[in-house]
Amino acid sequence: MVAQQQEIAKSKASGESQTWEDLAKVKYTWRVAVENLRMVPPVFGGFRKDLIYIEYDGYLIPKGWQIFWVAPMTHMESSIFPEPSKFDPKYI
Repeated sequence: MVAQQQEIAKSKASGESQTWEDLAKVKYTWRVAVENLRMVPPVFGGFRKDLIYIEYDGYLIPKGWQIFWVAPMTHMESSIFPEPSKFDPKYI
């Protein structure tokens, strides 16, 4: 991980900024950042408009209703992340 970052730093002139291409080269660092955002999302949730009638867990949600999506509920879902409370960059 550190070796990847040092290699990029050596390829840059003094004061030169990193690019998106550089970010693609530090895969483990990127996975750590994304896993951190999964565990502590910067946005709590958001609204979505129901475009069709949906049946969920025996309840009918009418078309056109506003649905509030909560990020931590999805990000801590054990069917998606086997150990959701564990910080593990390999999930990504």
